[in-house]
Amino acid sequence: MAIRKGLTYTLFGNVYVALTNASNCGVTMLAANGPRFEFPPGTGFTPLSPLSYEPSGEEAAAAAIEACRALDAQEHEQMQTNKLTSSCRQVVFAGLGEPMMRLQAMCDAMRILRARTEHVHSLRLNTNGLIQDKQSAARQLAAAGLSNACVQIQSADPEQHRELTRPWDTTLGLKDAVEFAQRLQEHGVSVECSIIARPEVDIAAAEALAKSIGCSFKARPYFA
Repeated sequence: MAIRKGLTYTLFGNVYVALTNASNCGVTMLAANGPRFEFPPGTGFTPLSPLSYEPSGEEAAAAAIEACRALDAQEHEQMQTNKLTSSCRQVVFAGLGEPMMRLQAMCDAMRILRARTEHVHSLRLNTNGLIQDKQSAARQLAAAGLSNACVQIQSADPEQHRELTRPWDTTLGLKDAVEFAQRLQEHGVSVECSIIARPEVDIAAAEALAKSIGCSFKARPYFA
């Protein structure tokens, strides 16, 4: 099966899977990094092509496994060893769009990947957490094998969060991202809350919010 352009990319030895270019916000998680953000050379990141293309869970899983094998071969060549070994990697659901908009396909892919222990040691989701049925989604993801999640909360201030994300569904906001992080934790998923460290964002307040619900915290750089 031919792998479609943009379906996977790699970073720091992990494989990233893109399920959609669509977003539930006016500001995507990638755009939030700032106007000068660029992926490091060699990651292979590009939007899914064509822009409307959305892979099935089976296609996504197959592409992730193929990307794992390609990384194994690349590392083998760099180390100039005599034996090709397989490294277990984390597979991360992320990309230009919001992975939670493809919940069913993501769960289908996870169920396949969690059984491929020769290639995959854990599954992670990067999300803005802005969804309606948080309890059901958390339950489905945990059952499918999700082990880690990064929920990008962007700010501890609800109004600032709205300005920085601009959700299409205006009933959703910071409280929903926080609740989704909580629901994931209740189902055994390890959750990191993150922000982009824009000058106007109170990093200490965001960290306090993350810690108050039992999540780890990370402030990522803003590329102005």
